[in-house]
Amino acid sequence: MQDPYQRSAPTKDQPVLRVQEYARDMAYGALHGWWNAELPQSTSKGQPLWDLHSTKWKDGFPSLDLLVSFGYLLEPGGPGARRYILTNKAFDLLETVAPKTIAFISYGRRTSSAFALAMQYKLLSLGVAAFLDRDLELGDDWHARLEEKIKACDYFIFILAPGALQSVNLRKEITWAHESNRLCIPIWHADFSFDKEVEPRTDLSEDVKKYIGMKNAYIITGNESAMKYHDAVESVINRLQ
Repeated sequence: MQDPYQRSAPTKDQPVLRVQEYARDMAYGALHGWWNAELPQSTSKGQPLWDLHSTKWKDGFPSLDLLVSFGYLLEPGGPGARRYILTNKAFDLLETVAPKTIAFISYGRRTSSAFALAMQYKLLSLGVAAFLDRDLELGDDWHARLEEKIKACDYFIFILAPGALQSVNLRKEITWAHESNRLCIPIWHADFSFDKEVEPRTDLSEDVKKYIGMKNAYIITGNESAMKYHDAVESVINRLQ
């Protein structure tokens, strides 16, 4: 279970994901004693729920009535009583990947093909619609389809190794994801260095560089082993939960 402060809120063009994410946040806070399973009717500055709203959900959070409709809250006093209690369904979100989750995996073919395939197979086994560029059908308008897939995904996973950003296509994919404000999960492996591989580049905007250099990147350092790759895949799964 990942701390909700380490997860970005889904964008407003993903309303179902926003409801699920907010219900998950409420369940996480109740489980850790930040508030009760019966949600407080009001909150004040400095309290955990206030902090969550003012940081992660500063652009507005889903209404509690919506969470009731989705089955994540009960109204023990009936409609209009404004009392809300988290249901088992909300707590179940802490251990599952949201249904119909779509992930796009971006990678350098020369450096990370095996890693990307392993990531895709694992995510598919969990019910995540994980897409790689190899899944394009013959005759597809390659660039248009890739951009379409990236804009439609819930999570953009990019795998970077030394030299990967030499690929024009990989740079385009990351730029499209940034422009579309996709939730990103960066993975750096084979001792990828931001200072050496990203900072000097003049073919990436400063905003895209910041997107690549997010503090929540999963970093594989030293000798690459099967266990480290396994841990990286598990880390991605935890981010989807």
